[in-house]
Amino acid sequence: MKLSDRLSCVAQHVLPGLPMADIGTDHGQLPVWLVRTGMVPSAIAMDLRPSPLSVARRQVAMAGVGDRVECRLSDGLEKLTEREVATVTICGMGGGLMARILGAHPEVRESVARLVLQPNNDVEKLRRVLQALSWGICAEELLIEGRYVYPTIVAEKVVVSRCYDESELAFGPLLRVARSEAFVEMLEREARQVRRVLGQCQGSPEATRRFEARLALVEQELGRG
Repeated sequence: MKLSDRLSCVAQHVLPGLPMADIGTDHGQLPVWLVRTGMVPSAIAMDLRPSPLSVARRQVAMAGVGDRVECRLSDGLEKLTEREVATVTICGMGGGLMARILGAHPEVRESVARLVLQPNNDVEKLRRVLQALSWGICAEELLIEGRYVYPTIVAEKVVVSRCYDESELAFGPLLRVARSEAFVEMLEREARQVRRVLGQCQGSPEATRRFEARLALVEQELGRG
């Protein structure tokens, strides 16, 4: 089994040698791959829906790792117990939903050593929630595949939470420092998109002000390079 580039970005940040749980596992490829390669001793593949979980079970059976990968029907962290795993991964859903999942079971969340998150929207909202929950961002990656942008956020619990500024929350505190080609392309894409939206906002002063402010923030970030 070969992981996609998107899931490989997540896999490389899972704490090695320790159990992990994949929330919203869908096909179960990530936990199966991590166990088969020996990166983790065991994994829990969790999903809210029975249908994708049945696909994950077949994947586990075909890979011959049923003794090390358990599939659980669960709404987020609901069926995970405290200190059961070291890493929790969440991929393929919106940042708002991830924020809800992380806030629903604080006792489980606080017993985890690392979160590896790959939201497909509302990334800024997710960073704000991590900051509010005192989870510090220790690594960030950015992958662009076609028209899709995949940010990966790695967070660990901190004693004193750093207060990120608006640009760091919007674009990623570590992504801004690394300033990769993908990062610049992401900004250029957003600038074009916001300009298009602004052209359609005539007659809505509130929306115009909101998008003008966003465009100014993006252009300021582009100019920083």
